[in-house]
Parts: sequence; C-alpha cells; structure tokens
Amino acid sequence: MKTKWEQVGECGVDSGSIIIGDPCYFAYEDAKHHPAKTWSEYCAKTPCGVGGHQLHFAQGHSGLAVVVDAFGGDGCYPVYIRRDDRGFVTEAKIVFRG
Repeated sequence: MKTKWEQVGECGVDSGSIIIGDPCYFAYEDAKHHPAKTWSEYCAKTPCGVGGHQLHFAQGHSGLAVVVDAFGGDGCYPVYIRRDDRGFVTEAKIVFRG
C-alpha cells in the first residue's frame, strides 16, 4: 500500500521549464558529459513549448535528463512524493497548476 502524497519542497522556475535528472551529470567534472556548456547553447539545442523532451548525453544516448515545460510559466511549484510500505519513495510529482 502506498502512502498519501507528502509535500517535500518547492522548485523555482524562471525559464518556463524544469529539468528532471541526476545532479551528478550536471555538477563538477561530470558536467563535461552534458552537450551544452552555457545557457545560450542549451537554449539553441533545446526545443521549447513541446510539453516535454529527452536530453541526451554528448555521446548521443538518452538518459541525461528530461525537460518539462512548466504549464503555469515562471513561479515556484510544490513537489510531492509518495512512499511504499517500507518508506521508499516510489513516485514524485510537481504540480504546475492545481
């Protein structure tokens, strides 16, 4: 049995989108695996207004992250998780519009 949704925090959005991915792929020396090194390079390579899309590693394979357009635009949005009976997180969601 899964638990009820619990709010664990909020995510700020200033680009009209939010990214879901492993932080180690974007920080420190692992950032070299990301195909874009600057914000303008990222914007030039990333489709906007498509709802959501896959980001690929510089080598071309998927799994780097997923970008989702924030339906409500810029702002601060609640993040929720749900756990299984053992307390492990099984789901996460961001609510852009209630």
